[in-house]
Amino acid sequence: MGTVLNNTNTRKLGLAFVDDLKKPEKVQKGSVAAVSSDPTVATIAVDPSETFATITPVDGADSGLDATGVPVELSFTITADSDKGAGVREISAVYSCAVVGADATSIQVTEAGDTPKP
Repeated sequence: MGTVLNNTNTRKLGLAFVDDLKKPEKVQKGSVAAVSSDPTVATIAVDPSETFATITPVDGADSGLDATGVPVELSFTITADSDKGAGVREISAVYSCAVVGADATSIQVTEAGDTPKP
């Protein structure tokens, strides 16, 4: 299993576009998009700067467990047009993580009322 995201947090992903030699390259402005494999559990949005994307779990949602009890991973696909001209040359990357419910972090004690002794 890969990484896990608690459903009370968001995750920011840095986006870098590189050539075969891992040198920075530009992509066509406005072409960067992202999609979640299950938007009922978590969504992903690309920042207008196109330098990062943010995964946001849906309140109270988690990706569930597989038959062995391991959290199921979601896939987040990021695409961009690397052809700087009129054509389209789509490049893509996939980021995966599981979304899990939050663990208890404290105990809250409240008074439940007094009753007379027998």
